[in-house]
Amino acid sequence: MTTPNAAEPYRNWVIALLLAVAVLALFWRVGDYDFTNCDDPEYVTANPVVQQGITNEGLRWAFANGSAGMWHPLTWLSHMLDCQLFGLNPAAHHRVNVVLHLLNALLLFFVLKRLTGAQERSALVAAIFALHPLHVESVAWVAERKGLLSACFWILTLWAYLRFTERRSWPRYLITLLCFLFGVMAKPVVVTLPFVMLLLDFWPLNRLRAGSAAPGSPTPPTGEATVGKPPDTVSIPQAILEKLPFFAISLAASVATFLASRTVEGALADLSVSARLSNAVVSYARYLGKTFVPVDLAVIYPHPGTWGVAATFASVLLLGVVSLGALLFLRSRPYLVVGWLWFLGTLVPMIGLVQAGSQAMADRFTYLPHIGLLIACVWGVADLSRGLPRRRTVLTAAGGLALIACAWVSLAQLRHWRNSFALFSHAVSVTRDNAIARYNLGQALSLQAQALADRNRTADAAALWRASLPHYEEALRLRPGYASAENNLGLTLAMLGDPAAATNHYATALRLEPKNEAVHFNFALALSTLGQWDAAIEHFQTVIALAPGHALAHVHLALSLTAVARHGEALREYREVLRLNPDEPEVLNNLAWILAAHPSAELRDGAQAVKLAARACELTARRQPVFLGTLAAAHAEVGEFEKAIETAQQARDLALSLGQTNVAQLNEQFRKLYQERKPARINP
Repeated sequence: MTTPNAAEPYRNWVIALLLAVAVLALFWRVGDYDFTNCDDPEYVTANPVVQQGITNEGLRWAFANGSAGMWHPLTWLSHMLDCQLFGLNPAAHHRVNVVLHLLNALLLFFVLKRLTGAQERSALVAAIFALHPLHVESVAWVAERKGLLSACFWILTLWAYLRFTERRSWPRYLITLLCFLFGVMAKPVVVTLPFVMLLLDFWPLNRLRAGSAAPGSPTPPTGEATVGKPPDTVSIPQAILEKLPFFAISLAASVATFLASRTVEGALADLSVSARLSNAVVSYARYLGKTFVPVDLAVIYPHPGTWGVAATFASVLLLGVVSLGALLFLRSRPYLVVGWLWFLGTLVPMIGLVQAGSQAMADRFTYLPHIGLLIACVWGVADLSRGLPRRRTVLTAAGGLALIACAWVSLAQLRHWRNSFALFSHAVSVTRDNAIARYNLGQALSLQAQALADRNRTADAAALWRASLPHYEEALRLRPGYASAENNLGLTLAMLGDPAAATNHYATALRLEPKNEAVHFNFALALSTLGQWDAAIEHFQTVIALAPGHALAHVHLALSLTAVARHGEALREYREVLRLNPDEPEVLNNLAWILAAHPSAELRDGAQAVKLAARACELTARRQPVFLGTLAAAHAEVGEFEKAIETAQQARDLALSLGQTNVAQLNEQFRKLYQERKPARINP
């Protein structure tokens, strides 16, 4: 490290300002983008615990819950805080990602500058890191908050570690350990950081010396620190020993992640060791290729199952040649080995040796590994250019062109993230045999269709549902046994008015995933549409057994029980719904109707019916004729026939004004009944 001159701090802040302008200019547009239908529902848009913001229940859930094979409570808390501050406004969630990415780029610059003393090289590494197209996914995808947050703590750990090496004291050591622990709690992939710390001990810190650890290590000695003070040297065993707590945390997190990942391997759970190794070496080569030629980037790269001998051999040869080249310059250019091993090592948790998910690789996995690769490249080019005429001008121009190229390609890649349809349409176009992209493209169309249906644009909705069918069918052709595709194909057919065909796909999905409550629910809805009440009741009951808080399952179970005159059981279900959601107007009305008009006196409770029906009418501003009719029946049950007659009249008149002639006729019949001082009764 070098002592800074007087102008250096000023230049540091100018560089930081330029970095901020570049990042915000490129990425701020993601505030106009939607959430995606991939992972964002699990993390935010369909997660009721997260949407409640930070609560005591949410805190307990965040620390107890794992997702996608990971334990990352800080990530959950980050999403909860977003929801508490911004609700479900996608612009705010996206822009928090942008701010985190900017913070990471700035921290990276200042840490590299302090580590190496090389201002311009550190600035270029940070700028390429900030603008590289492979990092678009990490910024534009709300669900990738975990990667950004863990990277922030990763770089903060390096900063704290550098401070510790300048003055080895327990407070600085504990701060370093705490930053690392926070990184693990954001995303466990930071477990490789202790190895990177050892690499930094070799270069640029130059801490390592021959010899054995002193007795009592790794107790850090205390002392006074000065800015820019060279780090104390330590023996190799002592350097390892002082990182044992970091390795212990890494080991615990790795074991926990491995155990959790065994539940999410899915269709690739049975990949052989050779297939995993082959994909690992080919993926390393592909990451290198996409680093320098970032084309055909996709949110999901399908796993081929196995790679051919030629591809595997070529990848092994490439990795071997680069590794050998770095080792040959171990003494003269140590940054090559450090940067290359940084790249190789930090990719290990995501390289597919433990297969979690169905991807062969992912752009987001390069977020931290790229730092090492960029260090090797930038420092290497700077050294190779020594003696070049007008070297500074040439290097400045080359660096500028590299940044312009990164920004240009990133801008094009960003456009694909504006919504799910654009994202997965692009993935389908640049990859082959991509079942997951096909499925998500179909789902994106289905979600658009549902939104149109909710606005009563039924014809437009039907067109989109029909458009989604071939994508689900293609996903199943590419990946037989794809339970989610079977379920969504069934749901789409049901929406298009063919519940009988839908049940076939639901049955197939349940053979694949017998405990999937969403499939059971959809199956039950289709069966109830077909009038197969007993079978529907059985599936609704299964949903409730799997997910006791599933309010809609309780509602539809009550409706199905009512259809077969099992009113006593229906009452219990309606009451459970009101326990979960006390102000559900339709449930209040349905429960009140049974309490007011059931033939059996044991089930009737007129006073309670009046209370429930009155609340349903209040919640709907007395604009629902059916609810008014129920209130009239409740008044009749308690002997308030004048109120019953008046309310039934109101229900009839409102129904006529809304064109609901059947409802109007029914309320007129009941009004005449009340005039005879007779209460309403459900037909047995």
